[in-house]
Amino acid sequence: MVHQFKASQMSRSGDPPCASSSPHFHWPHPQTATSSPPMAYNTPRSHKQLVHAFTMEETKQTNDKNMTAWKHEINKKIVVMPMAVEDFLERYVPSRANPPPAQVAASGPLPNVPVGQPELGMYGPLCAVLKELVKGFPNDKRLCFANNAHKPIKFPYGKYEQDHHATKPDVIASLPGKTFTGKDPGRWRNISLIFEAKSTESGDPMRYHSNANEETLVQLSKSARNILFAQSRLFTFGIGIYGAMARIYRFDHAGAVCSQEFEYSAANGAVLRDFLWRFVNPISDGCDIVGADPTVRLATSDERMTVEKQLLAGGIMHDNETSKACRWITVKGSENKKSKRYLLYELVFVNPRLFSRATTVWKALEVDENGWPTNLSRDAENRPHGVQVIIKDSWRQLARKPEPEYYKQIYGHIASQLSQPDLVKEASEEDIKGAVMKAWGKTWPGLAEYLIGDDLGANDLEVDEEERTGQQTCSGEHLARGLHRLFERSHTRMVSKSIGTPLSAFQRTKEMIQALRDAIFGTCICFWVHTVYLPYYDLRA
Repeated sequence: MVHQFKASQMSRSGDPPCASSSPHFHWPHPQTATSSPPMAYNTPRSHKQLVHAFTMEETKQTNDKNMTAWKHEINKKIVVMPMAVEDFLERYVPSRANPPPAQVAASGPLPNVPVGQPELGMYGPLCAVLKELVKGFPNDKRLCFANNAHKPIKFPYGKYEQDHHATKPDVIASLPGKTFTGKDPGRWRNISLIFEAKSTESGDPMRYHSNANEETLVQLSKSARNILFAQSRLFTFGIGIYGAMARIYRFDHAGAVCSQEFEYSAANGAVLRDFLWRFVNPISDGCDIVGADPTVRLATSDERMTVEKQLLAGGIMHDNETSKACRWITVKGSENKKSKRYLLYELVFVNPRLFSRATTVWKALEVDENGWPTNLSRDAENRPHGVQVIIKDSWRQLARKPEPEYYKQIYGHIASQLSQPDLVKEASEEDIKGAVMKAWGKTWPGLAEYLIGDDLGANDLEVDEEERTGQQTCSGEHLARGLHRLFERSHTRMVSKSIGTPLSAFQRTKEMIQALRDAIFGTCICFWVHTVYLPYYDLRA
């Protein structure tokens, strides 16, 4: 059953037969990323959440325009999977860990969570239940749960707080082995999981339709979006508690799937315990939870002082926002070259939509295995200067060409203008790139130099299914009822040299005009090569 918003009053909508309206979780002949054709025409425009607010009123959670845009964003994008909840866990919460050991099982009846009463009274008892379920987990795997009691948690990055209101999840879970400290436990980079609770079963938005239930689903989706962006997660989970029943939601950038409803206290919470055990025992050893990106590691608060020293060693100043951005990313080298490691320290741009390409652009410093800058040089004032780059993360729909193909096309065109016409056909990719680089600085000032890139989603498909970490989404095929996989999205990462200065940092009008000229010229190059891909330029004032 695909969730669709309705403007009617609350009404019971029974689940239709699975064979006629609910997609299966496996399709015998799925299309892969390698078979995806380019779109023959533009994607039809659709309403989505607001990216930029033009008035303070539009940033408020109660604003009708804001809420309507979010409803359009997630409409028909959340699918109830027609399988037993145990099969749902096996499929969507992959883990190699053995079932929870006997000592993990609750020793007695779970604490009672009141139903049919004001929901604020549910949060404390719910935390007690969850604490009981993880009591036997190893210390480094145990989650801490906090009653957030509708306390607002700001958008993950201060740069965009003016466009996105704070959200108020009901119950929050820490990262494994961590605890919430202080009066204000919540920053999105410290939260692994959220729970939204309603006091009666009629609060289930996948079964009952009402304005209040629609807003509940929007709230859950916003929290999922915030975790994805704050922690560079591949996908994330949310738990809906509806009276004595519950559902598990899995969000990625193509859509969301959710489990059938289940009684979460049955068998001393066996289903929720199994979910939590799987959640903290992911397949990849480089991940702390299921849904984490094994190529990304966030800097911890204990590493803050060291990270600041590493940035200063590379000639980079830091501020209060730096700690929210700092994370290490590993990018696979081209051909047989060694992978490169980067320390991300500043968010340049983000597309904050949940079900989208979800592009994020970062400033980064090339570092070694220990996190210290490589290839240091000195500027005119004898200050240290590390290798600073721009890293772009995005989720390409499989119906689109991989972005590195556009750069290869651009390189080929430029090289053909710089050397013999046969060079493009006869030379290797490295020869073409070398020819381009010889004249790049003087002849092509408006186009950033592409250094390295990786289609992580395509790489993920090359390994056995049980080894995949989620670099390609899995919700899109269900939106198409299994007819194709072109709605799925593949995680792509690109590294380019940093050129120019943001308009907001220019000192003279002449510099600003030159930047606009170069950006326009770089865009013209793309059209000369007959591409529709535009490199990223920071032209915001």
